[in-house]
Amino acid sequence: MAVEGSLGKAPEAAKNALKTATDALADAGTDLRNASQWLGVKFIIAFTFTGLVLIAALYGVGRWILPSPADIAELRTEKAALEANVADLARKGGRIKLSECGGRVCIEASSNQGKDYPDWKGPWKDRATGVALVVPRGY
Repeated sequence: MAVEGSLGKAPEAAKNALKTATDALADAGTDLRNASQWLGVKFIIAFTFTGLVLIAALYGVGRWILPSPADIAELRTEKAALEANVADLARKGGRIKLSECGGRVCIEASSNQGKDYPDWKGPWKDRATGVALVVPRGY
């Protein structure tokens, strides 16, 4: 009789053990879902923060490297003036060749500097050609 009583309680005990296991599994599933959602939120926050830091760094580097609008305007003005000088020189038939004299810019000069200096020798000479060289004002 004791065995029959134990056997009669076995389905109920198995049912309770199965219910406890399924409840624990459901709780674990809920915990896992909550943890994955929390990790997703953390990832989104970290990704957004990293993106903002990267954008700010690129903006800062760009502002440091790229010229300002005032610098660009100044360079355009200087370029226009240089182009005008080159055009004026070309109109007058000038063909200036630049060289270097002691670390400074110099240009070829004619040995005939007019009636008072028909055989003028410049302070510098081109080593290859022997042509007289002079340093222009401002260099």
